[in-house]
Order: sequence, then structure tokens, then C-alpha cells
Amino acid sequence: MIPQDREEKWNKILFFCNYRERCEKEVLKKIQSLELPPLIEEEFMDDLIRLKMVDNLRFAKAFASGKFKLKHWGKNKIRQALMMNNIQSSHIGKALSDINMDEYLKEMDRLISQKQRHLKGKTPQERNAKIYRFLYYKGYEAELIHQRLGNMDD
Repeated sequence: MIPQDREEKWNKILFFCNYRERCEKEVLKKIQSLELPPLIEEEFMDDLIRLKMVDNLRFAKAFASGKFKLKHWGKNKIRQALMMNNIQSSHIGKALSDINMDEYLKEMDRLISQKQRHLKGKTPQERNAKIYRFLYYKGYEAELIHQRLGNMDD
């Protein structure tokens, strides 16, 4: 491989990693797309980890925070998405524990209220079933959904 070509591909990878937080799986896929020899792929990955350009724990925390705050995902959906990115369960646990429980419950209540406003004219059982399915799909825990729906009925 020509040194100039190698440096160009290294710079592409650095730009890719600097753009946003990435996990090892994403970076490895990008490196492989550059069609480098296997030894250089491994060297690039090792260097990125050593330089702390790639850190699965940092990725997990940023991912969990972003998906909760921007997409309003529940912990189950965040956990599943992180598992799909081959993130260690210890990192997933740390990332999910960073989500403030008070904010989490407030967000659930906000989603319940928002959904209730759009379900006028249905019986209470039908509304609660639809809200339950909506929140469960968003990744919220079944026990918490039942608890919050019960609190909203009171």
C-alpha cells in the first residue's frame, strides 16, 4: 500500500470517528469498507482504541442519553439497540443507570398525556390498551407502564 493512500484512509477514519461518538462495531465496518489489508485494519482499530477515539462505554452513554432525550425511547429499546451494536452488558448497565429516574417517569407521564389527548371517544380500557402498546413499543417497562397508567386514572 502506498503511504499516501494509507494516510488518506487514516484521515477518513479519523473524520468518521470525530463526527460523532462511534462504537467499535461501526468503526470496524467503516474500516473494512476501505478495503485495507487485514493487518492494517487491525492496526487502525488498535490505534483508534489506544488514542481513545473509540470507546464503547462512552458510546453507550451518549447513545442512551440521546435516544432517551431526543427519541423518547424507554430503557428496554435502548438496551436492545446497544446489544445489537455488541456493547458489553456492563457498559449497557452503566449507560442506563445514567438516565435520571425522575426525568424518565416524567417523560412517561408526558407521553401518556399526549397519547390520551389523541384517543378521545374510546372506552377507558381501549385507551389504556393503546397507550400500553405505544409505550411498550417505545421500550418502557411493562410494570412501570401499568403503574403510571394506574396513577393517571386516579
